[in-house]
Amino acid sequence: MSDDKDAKRYEIIGYLATGCTNKEAAQKAGVSLSTIQRLKRKADFKQELSMAVNSVYRSVLTQLTSGIGKAVKELLPSIESPDTPDRVKLKAIEILLTQAANANDLALEQRISEMEKQFDQIKQTIRSRNAVSETDTRSIGFEFGTDEWKP
Repeated sequence: MSDDKDAKRYEIIGYLATGCTNKEAAQKAGVSLSTIQRLKRKADFKQELSMAVNSVYRSVLTQLTSGIGKAVKELLPSIESPDTPDRVKLKAIEILLTQAANANDLALEQRISEMEKQFDQIKQTIRSRNAVSETDTRSIGFEFGTDEWKP
């Protein structure tokens, strides 16, 4: 693949990983929608896009976590101050608890995303080695030739 094609491929991955639709990514990258659709059918592109999405997700999660810490530092004095009205304290506590729950949800989503990535890598390894039959593949939880989880 030429350097120009590599650059265009990574540009498309960047657009898709940051939330652009296929149509938006095609318009921004100056390619056709069918080019985006064709690329998304390729295993190596899917893997690169998945890694980029995970990277963006981790970056956003880090920023959110940092922001939560700053918010807590700002809200704690309001909660602890005897001069703060009770309704303001309650609202501050509500905000803190909501943010803590959101952070927990984000961490859980990240762990699930990482597990899905590892599972995809296992599937690719199995498929590339042709180490198991179609029946054996189904027994570990996915249909051979598909990306669907079938518990």
